[in-house]
Amino acid sequence: MTNDAKSVSTIALLQRKDGLSDSLFSRYWRDVHGLLAARIPGFWSYTQFHVKLFVLKSAPAVANDDTLQMDGLAEVIFSNDADHNGLITSDVTGLIQIDEKNVFSRTLLYSLEAGASRTPVDAGGVQQASYILIVQSPTDCSPTAISTALNAELVPLLKNLRGLVKLRTHLLTYGDPSLWSTVPGVNNAVVGAKNSVAIQLDWTDHAAAETGLNECAKTSFSAFKGMQAYRVDARYVMVDNGRPTHLGLRGLDALKTIEEAGADNQKEEAVLRCIYGLSLQAP
Repeated sequence: MTNDAKSVSTIALLQRKDGLSDSLFSRYWRDVHGLLAARIPGFWSYTQFHVKLFVLKSAPAVANDDTLQMDGLAEVIFSNDADHNGLITSDVTGLIQIDEKNVFSRTLLYSLEAGASRTPVDAGGVQQASYILIVQSPTDCSPTAISTALNAELVPLLKNLRGLVKLRTHLLTYGDPSLWSTVPGVNNAVVGAKNSVAIQLDWTDHAAAETGLNECAKTSFSAFKGMQAYRVDARYVMVDNGRPTHLGLRGLDALKTIEEAGADNQKEEAVLRCIYGLSLQAP
């Protein structure tokens, strides 16, 4: 596992293409677009979070009706800045950007500096409920004020909530979605309040999660003026320990078929190299 203080992260907030059903969006992102993304060199890990909006009872009002309504969040971790450059320079990246129009209407990609992603809580144990909190700030709010509010106000509150077993925060203030090239039909503009923090939360159960999220939403913070919460319906690890997982190589349907048949030979390096031209050991 990479060190939070040294690793570099990219967080993508994603809105599905208009007209796509929930099922088709999830299948295409995971089994088509995701398999392509898993080939970008330099990824230490790549995880997809497929989400649904969870309505908070007391959330501060979102500043603009055009605020992103997220259908997915992608987290990529790089071991260092050099590996992160693969996201910019790889031949695969251009193919990814072209394919976005098939699955996304909006992609807000935040390339973060070292230390911007942290894990203040990782207690282990059973995780039955996962949620993502997107926190907004006024456009004139400074990165320093946002960082202070996150670490001195929001994180201490979250750490004390009942049933929380994992807390991971991403400070988005230095990421600029406009730097990610998109094709016509895919929007990378941030309208209204800026997304300042993305937070991943794992809980022992949904009741504890919903109580905790609503308690957070009714609390006033110095630099946060809007919040959106999302329930994680599915989490897919496409790259782990620097290599594509079997899911990231095959897609879910093929992987399930292999596992149901007990065809362990299909996971051997020689088979993967034959099919994909990859000289790697299966994770």
